Amino acid sequence: MNLENIFFGLMPEQYYGLIGPLSLIILGLVIDRKAKETKYTGRLSMFSNSMALVSFYILIPTAPLLLKILINVALLLGVIGIVSYSLDEHHLSHKNYYQYTKYFNALVTGGLILVYYLFPRWF
Repeated sequence: MNLENIFFGLMPEQYYGLIGPLSLIILGLVIDRKAKETKYTGRLSMFSNSMALVSFYILIPTAPLLLKILINVALLLGVIGIVSYSLDEHHLSHKNYYQYTKYFNALVTGGLILVYYLFPRWF
């Protein structure tokens, strides 16, 4: 018995691409729960969610312009968040950063990826 049957025997091969994005989304949810952030998406969660969207984008052969813009904005916010976190800055401006991260929380990111896999003709 090979490893593919052990690990992926329960999932059809067409969904293997979901493993990376969903792992990053779960990581974002765990970080949010651990930090007890409920009003906004934190810096590490934003980075994790943006990386999930980027890894999702790689799987789409032809992405519409709106989706490309959404993923680029998420990537920009994720990079700003991780750089701020690594520099040990305690807070970013609530006006300029956190008000936009709520649109990229793990549920929205996961929902977007799930909708793509369930209804790929919409994209």
